[in-house]
Amino acid sequence: MKVNNRSKTIPSEIISYYLILGGLFLLFLLCSFFYFFDHDEIETLHTAWKIWNGGVIYIDFFQHHNPFLYYTLIPLLDSFGESILTIRIARVIIAILDLFIYLVTYMIAVELFEHKKTGLIAIILLSSLTIFFNKAIEIRPDVPQVLFGLMCIYFLILHFKKGSAKYALASAMSLGMSFLFLQKAVFLIIPIFIVQVFRIYKGKIEIQQIVLYWFSFTIILLPYAIYLFYKGWIKDYVFLNWTINIKQTETFSLFNELTHSFLLNPFTWVFFVIGLFFLRKYLVREIGVLSLALLASVFVVRVPYQQYYMMFLPLMTIIAANGFVNIITSKKTALYILIVAISLPMFTYVRKLVIRRNTEQIEKIQYVLSNTTKVDHVYDGKNIFNVFRKDLDFFWYSVDPNGGGLTTYQVLSHYEYNIYELIDKFKPKIISNYHIEDLNHEVIINHYHNVPGFDDLLIRTD
Repeated sequence: MKVNNRSKTIPSEIISYYLILGGLFLLFLLCSFFYFFDHDEIETLHTAWKIWNGGVIYIDFFQHHNPFLYYTLIPLLDSFGESILTIRIARVIIAILDLFIYLVTYMIAVELFEHKKTGLIAIILLSSLTIFFNKAIEIRPDVPQVLFGLMCIYFLILHFKKGSAKYALASAMSLGMSFLFLQKAVFLIIPIFIVQVFRIYKGKIEIQQIVLYWFSFTIILLPYAIYLFYKGWIKDYVFLNWTINIKQTETFSLFNELTHSFLLNPFTWVFFVIGLFFLRKYLVREIGVLSLALLASVFVVRVPYQQYYMMFLPLMTIIAANGFVNIITSKKTALYILIVAISLPMFTYVRKLVIRRNTEQIEKIQYVLSNTTKVDHVYDGKNIFNVFRKDLDFFWYSVDPNGGGLTTYQVLSHYEYNIYELIDKFKPKIISNYHIEDLNHEVIINHYHNVPGFDDLLIRTD
């Protein structure tokens, strides 16, 4: 009897793609564990810690992001407390969410183009895209926001293809969850609504389906909205999460970031443009429109940091992968181009591991924990080392007078902030020199001295 094993054989080309992915994921995990902590990560952890200690977000302390990630980190604090291990595990949780982002990206690519090769190339391009990688490893609400945003798109595709209400419901609920994690989801909400309206015009969808969709979306948001109204905090939420962000005084151009990304990942950007011309089916063109709308949204924000691109980038790499598959038909050529395409990003990741490790940060955070008690206050100001200790003011970070939350708040509403008076009142055990212009002020020079080994820290002597 003959046994046909041909169907069970994995093509060497696909094996090569898996090996490339394995190398990229290994670097990703190493960077996730050892790479420098961004100040936004300390902000996220400290916000969760404040809530864990009974603080009310938007009322007792400044925060200008939607709250869901902070609440979901509470069980982590319950389990591991005020420790370095809590910080490490938070990064592990984010890394797991990232793996799901890659998985959903793959699923969207396969659903759109019906080819597993396109899905594999899409996640290779995404995991080697430095502008995504840099922020995906960080403990920030953008990561779950992007994950649920991609789930929304995946279920929306299934809804458009199969017409089942269950997929519309899943898409709407995922979109609602995305928004609860971060209000940047509005940049996905608007183009999805426009796509749906155009589908009505084309006779491809019924109005009742859209009504059901947005009703389901609203149901997800309703409990938190009712809670804010019941507590009388809705104005505080709107002012801090929307008004402050829209009217912030700081601004810079997005072109430096775009140029830097193109220089590090030119193949991905080029094949994205090529891929746009291969979007032949109506549904696939709709996803192309979503991707361009998400890219365009970055142009309207005043501070287009790398994280603002995150929702766009998985769709970008899916389209780029399709362009790649359509243009590069030779298996060997395709493999060589992919290797060249990821070489510079991989070198960048390795370099990060060497020159920007988080060892000193961990030592500084541990020093603060070891030399303070739970009742002590600490002045950080920039979210560098104070993860688990009390602050001096409602504005515990974003106090840069040249452009930050505090400055914008003071432009829009009267608010007194004097760091010397705060230090004199609360007598913090440890302070940083961040935006303390006069270190010879009597409340500092008479009570603090420099901490050996940490140039920016001072510790109280009495």
